[in-house]
Amino acid sequence: MNAKVKIYSFVLYKKLIKKSQLNLKSRSDRDGGADIHSFRIGMDYNIRPKTVVGILSTAFRRDWSQVTDIRADFQVTPGADSLMIGRRSDKNPSEQYIVNLNLQHNFTEQQQLTIDLDYFYYNSDQPQNYSFNYFVGDAPAGQDEIRISKSTPMNIWVAKMDYRIQATDNLTIESGVKLTYSGFYNEILLENKI
Repeated sequence: MNAKVKIYSFVLYKKLIKKSQLNLKSRSDRDGGADIHSFRIGMDYNIRPKTVVGILSTAFRRDWSQVTDIRADFQVTPGADSLMIGRRSDKNPSEQYIVNLNLQHNFTEQQQLTIDLDYFYYNSDQPQNYSFNYFVGDAPAGQDEIRISKSTPMNIWVAKMDYRIQATDNLTIESGVKLTYSGFYNEILLENKI
């Protein structure tokens, strides 16, 4: 495509400070960890000689947390020195559950019907708290408190039914149907206390 008008731009911004020097020293100390738990159990039960019903369940939970101490020194020569001291604490507990219910029925050795119902639940919360204190020289210059909260629950349902028939030794016919429902919600909160 040939355009009749072409526009180009370039922007340069410079700020020169004569005879000054900026030094920044920053340090972050983190302390955190996670506890993880997982559990699975399942069972199959023969209702009749040709019919089996089963259940399989899994549970998982993770509790993660961390505290970070932050210190940042700003020095401008000539000029005032400033200091920021902060703390960030955040957690991230998450959990998930999976359940499978299934049924298998053999009409004959050549015909089989299977039905599965799966449910998956996942949730992750992530609250974070920030606290910052600012100093110019030795005098307090301000404070920030920030709170962030995020929750992410998910629900997924899957149902399927499959039918298989061995028509001949060389021919197998399979058909099935699958339904899926999923729900995903994301709730986020941001507060800045001034």
